[in-house]
Order: sequence, then C-alpha cells, then structure tokens
Amino acid sequence: MRTVKKANPKQEAFPEEVKNKIIEAIHSLKYGIVSIIVQDGHVIQIEKLEKERLK
Repeated sequence: MRTVKKANPKQEAFPEEVKNKIIEAIHSLKYGIVSIIVQDGHVIQIEKLEKERLK
C-alpha cells in the first residue's frame, strides 16, 4: 500500500460525512470497485462500480 502525503499539512482530516460515504460504498459491494476522485486535496466524487459474478 502506498502512503499519500497531504497537500497542506494544516488542512483538517476528511470530514466525517465523506468518510461515512466511502465506508458505505465499500460495505454495499460484494464485488466491484470504489474510486475516490480528489481535486486540490478535497474529495469531490465517489464512484462505485458493482460487478455481478456469474457461475
């Protein structure tokens, strides 16, 4: 896993709402991808791609 440095060390951590939305997106998937889009050190978009496995 890669360590990411903050753009501005004086910035506060991610807002609780953003953390909760990311966690919710992860927990709602059985298989898939959660992408977090960041601009200027702020999360601006969360994308969820769900896949269905066929046997």
